[in-house]
Formats: sequence, C-alpha cells, structure tokens
Amino acid sequence: MWRLIVVGVALAFSAGCDRLNDLTMRMAGWETIVLESHPFELRAQGRQFLSQAALTSRGEVSVCVVLKTDAGEQPPPFRSAEFEALMKGAVLTATLESEAGRVYSLGLPSQAWKLNGVVSDGPELAACVSNGDEASIPAGEVIRTVQIRSDRPLTVLGVYWQSEPPSGGAKG
Repeated sequence: MWRLIVVGVALAFSAGCDRLNDLTMRMAGWETIVLESHPFELRAQGRQFLSQAALTSRGEVSVCVVLKTDAGEQPPPFRSAEFEALMKGAVLTATLESEAGRVYSLGLPSQAWKLNGVVSDGPELAACVSNGDEASIPAGEVIRTVQIRSDRPLTVLGVYWQSEPPSGGAKG
C-alpha cells in the first residue's frame, strides 16, 4: 500500500504542486464538481442547478462562484482589494435541497483561490458560501438541487460545489 502512495506522490509532483494538492484533497475525501462553466449574471432571484452528478455531502459544503480566471500565480491576501472590487458589495447565499426533501442554507462567506482552476485551466479567484463547521450537512446526504443568489447583480464565470469531511484540514 505505501508503495502505491509513494508512486502517486511522485506522479503528482511530476504534474505540479497543485495537482498534488488536488490528489491529496481527493484522498482526504474532498469532492469538487462543476455546476456551470460559462459566464452569466447572478441576481437576487438566483440560479438553480439540478444535479447531473451525485452531489454527496462529506459534512462541510461550499458553493463557489468564479469571479476571475487568470488570477495570478500567487494567492491574493484574504479579503483583498481585488476580491472586494470583483464582488461589488454583493452578498451571496445558497440553498440546497436533498433527495430526502431536507433544505439547507449556506451563507458563511469566504474567498477562494486555486492555482489550477476548477472551471478554467489557470488560476482562479472565487467567492464561496458554506455551512461551516457548526452546521454540518450529514455525510452521505445526496443533494438534488443547488440554488445560489446574489443580493445585487454579479458577473460570474462559473459555479462549483465542494464538499469535505467535517472540521477539516487544509482549505484549498
């Protein structure tokens, strides 16, 4: 087993550090799924996504909107001026409905930066809303629909879902 891990790490290093991070995140139970890969304007009435792939909660859930692609080789400082300018003061919220009919609200805001983008090939800057540590969605809960809203018009370049085991580890 350890040989397989060593080979996986070596292959990941040959593909780049961010690929290693992606591999590590998947091995730790993270799931990332693109819901929309084309630009659109997000508004107060929101945009609903019906799950084409199984969106399964690992406990902590985030829905992220990509604000900028080609976002530079280094992560910006948290709550950077660039992030604030892209957000234009908008507040995001999301509502999830499970296959069992349970409804969950996401509203804890955060900024995300990825060297290897989720909806593009390059670095991305995104705004995310999550349920946070305190309000875990039960692991194994399958989400049927995702609705994300912005209290004012916001141009986004794509949307993705990310879920990870509770309280967990490094954010990426």
